[in-house]
Amino acid sequence: MKIMSVFGKLGRRMFSEKFVNNCKRTIFMTTLHLKLNRVEGATEQDLKDVNDSLGLVKDSSSLAFPATLGESLWKERDFSAAEKEIAKDNMPKACQKIMALTPRWMQYGVDPRQMERDIATVAKSTAGRRVMA
Repeated sequence: MKIMSVFGKLGRRMFSEKFVNNCKRTIFMTTLHLKLNRVEGATEQDLKDVNDSLGLVKDSSSLAFPATLGESLWKERDFSAAEKEIAKDNMPKACQKIMALTPRWMQYGVDPRQMERDIATVAKSTAGRRVMA
């Protein structure tokens, strides 16, 4: 019985960590995409565009809640330096600048490069749209 309870606790912990990381990732990528595209008050079409670009969820309407968190998450954070790097297609530098703007509590993943890859994915999906240097 003790073995089963240890595996049960371990399984719940692993599920919990994965769930939290997936939630943070969805919130982060959704709000970053909207921020870089200068979208405020995201519409259903905006959320569909985000999901079409990033493939985060099965139903884009489930991005409505994460989208509402964007204003407070990125409040008073200046993305102009990161946007310049995106415009120059300098993704490593853009990732570095965005990581510096990201609140520590919002960081996710065991591998720190996961967020860098996600930032590059979002940046590439926004390049040439509304991002301006």
